[in-house]
Amino acid sequence: MKKFNFIFIWVFLLLSLSGCASNPMGLSDSEWSLLSTEEKIQARKQQAEIDLAKEIERNERLRIQKEAELREIEIMNARRDSASFGERVQCVLRGVYRDYQIEPTPLDMVIGMWDSSDMFYKRNSSVLNAGEVYGFFDGQTVSICSIKDTSLSRSNCSNIVGTTRDYKKGLNQAFSIRNISGRAYCTLTYNRHSR
Repeated sequence: MKKFNFIFIWVFLLLSLSGCASNPMGLSDSEWSLLSTEEKIQARKQQAEIDLAKEIERNERLRIQKEAELREIEIMNARRDSASFGERVQCVLRGVYRDYQIEPTPLDMVIGMWDSSDMFYKRNSSVLNAGEVYGFFDGQTVSICSIKDTSLSRSNCSNIVGTTRDYKKGLNQAFSIRNISGRAYCTLTYNRHSR
């Protein structure tokens, strides 16, 4: 009797849910209506197993992606710590996003590696995200980009060009990307061992 009640409750739940959800296994309404109750239960079990496998796969991909991001951060931090004079530049971006003042935004770049930071602005009493900004330094040019554009195209990036002496003194130049325009103050960073 208990087994019958359990099955009856499951069948009732499955049938009541079938009205609000699409049919499992990609079956059309006509195909679904031809199935017996047992076949419908089996199809729902199979669909649940498929959904669970997809969720496990998605979580594994996210875990691998997170590990890769953490490794990239570790590599970047190691490169920052070991950079010689002239290989590392720090910039602070200030400007306007759609008539709203953006908060100072830092970029800390080592030659040949990208850095990124979220830009924020205040509207009324709220702090809102204007999007991510990317920076790249090749030793002479700081590229401030709206996307991680490896071609450093002018449509996505604004370039600041200077010599080692310019960056050592501090370079203050205009930039414009997306809906953001302002000034970037960039200077070489001294590591303890490079002084």
